Amino acid sequence: MITPVVQQTITVTMQFPGTVREFQKVLIKPRVSGYIGQHQFKEGSLVKKGDLLYQIDPLPYQAALDAANAQLDQDQATLNFWSTELRRYNKLVKSGAISKEKRDTTATRRKEFTAAIHKDKADIEQAQLNLGYAQITAPFDGFIQKTKVHKGAVVSAQVTELTTLIIVDNDNKVRQQIVKKSVAYEHYWVIDEGLKKGDH
Repeated sequence: MITPVVQQTITVTMQFPGTVREFQKVLIKPRVSGYIGQHQFKEGSLVKKGDLLYQIDPLPYQAALDAANAQLDQDQATLNFWSTELRRYNKLVKSGAISKEKRDTTATRRKEFTAAIHKDKADIEQAQLNLGYAQITAPFDGFIQKTKVHKGAVVSAQVTELTTLIIVDNDNKVRQQIVKKSVAYEHYWVIDEGLKKGDH
């Protein structure tokens, strides 16, 4: 008996080893050091970008900002003094009342405090950043995991692990995982043809 040949589509199932990793997960670390306050979230809950997660004691950073502003005021006053002196000495040099060396010394002092003011402004900017960093906020929408630190703990900048945040889609679902497979070269054409036909 001869069995007739029938043409039909069959499904080819192939198994390959692979590794699975989450689409995006961020480990939250502080940008400044200090004493941590009570965490501001419920573990496992959904948080929005910008939500406050932790508060580091802001007092040292506020004090540093106040000191930087005070130094700027002091250096500005000194600069004003040497600027006035330099204008006066320029007139006195022309009349021969004082030496050019004394005028030049005054000009040097004025330059020193001009530079000091530039540094003061940079110090203020950094102090403002540090004060802002004392508030640790969510970098994006996601599900916040278990906290690893508690109120009163001392945390170190860029070192202490606080918690983990897992990214979510617009519908508040955790992003699907990405599967990385190891496929032998001789199987690529089979997979490629299947994808072209929509068999996936």
